Amino acid sequence: MRENVIEQLEEEIQAKQRLIYEQDHLIHILEHENRCEEVKVVQDSLTSDSEITVIERFMTSTSPCHSNSNCNDQCDRLRERLEQALVEREKLELQNEQLLKQWEEALEYVTTVRNIVETEPFSNHFCSFLFWFLLSYSLYSSLCILTTTFILLWYT
Repeated sequence: MRENVIEQLEEEIQAKQRLIYEQDHLIHILEHENRCEEVKVVQDSLTSDSEITVIERFMTSTSPCHSNSNCNDQCDRLRERLEQALVEREKLELQNEQLLKQWEEALEYVTTVRNIVETEPFSNHFCSFLFWFLLSYSLYSSLCILTTTFILLWYT
């Protein structure tokens, strides 16, 4: 059960890292754009994987500006998208840091509880089963941590 939780957290971290990489790639494309291009309005948020694909496709398929006023509007839109992408990247990096911190705290907690369980033998097998069951869910909720502590105090 612990391995499943660890794998799930690792998958979440990898997904966040992929999003950060893709948004960084998008920012790179927008920053290094030398000529103004016609901008389509894309309704989706920058957090979705498909958004980045749509923008990349758009960036490679558009034609140069035909007038200065049109070019300025398009450049303004590109700057806005760049700012949005930068803000979104910061949010994703913060979420990634929080996930890593939660994962480290969960591993520390599981290690501590495992050491307690190994040093304190349980005479009742049901209590041991219940304890491990609650331990696996304590990674998701602090309420389970309190319940586990209560059970330990009750049976010792």
